[in-house]
Amino acid sequence: MMTETTQKKAILIDERPFEINCPQDQLQALQESADYLNQKITEVRKKYGALSLEKIAIITALNFAHDALHQEKVIDQLIESTSKIQESSI
Repeated sequence: MMTETTQKKAILIDERPFEINCPQDQLQALQESADYLNQKITEVRKKYGALSLEKIAIITALNFAHDALHQEKVIDQLIESTSKIQESSI
């Protein structure tokens, strides 16, 4: 069994340092994810003003969940449309 090599990666989330164990081949993706999360946190701060970190985290997580669910629905609709097109061309 092959074990994946991990490395500790220091990232900043909302200007707070975190050390995350991450597979070496995913370090860049981790940093990109942290940057994206910080961007979304900044958007929430601008929209709602001074909130506790907990509320900002919850709102940001809800926004991510909403976006993910929306994307799933879009993908399902595309799959359904593609299936109908394939069936009609048979």
